[in-house]
Amino acid sequence: MARAARIAVESGGPPPSASVTLSIAPWFPQGSSYVFVCTPSGFTPTSYDFVFGDGEKNLGRAQGDVYYTYGGAGTYTVQCTGRTATESATSTLQVTVA
Repeated sequence: MARAARIAVESGGPPPSASVTLSIAPWFPQGSSYVFVCTPSGFTPTSYDFVFGDGEKNLGRAQGDVYYTYGGAGTYTVQCTGRTATESATSTLQVTVA
């Protein structure tokens, strides 16, 4: 009598979800100047949008980092969004400029 074998193949679950992490480059801040770094996970953005929290924006950047100088003291919420044609992910970070 022949036996039939069943083999289950698992793909390891669904693909990872797209996300980004916003950070400040280790050698910054320098006074009121910052380098913000938007690091993706689970996808490869084709563009990045940065919103600096003071009314200024830098949209559609090819690189995931940007240099920015604030015009005055304050606490600002910075936002980066990584985008592809079908996905996007956003992260925020609060900075205080003295």
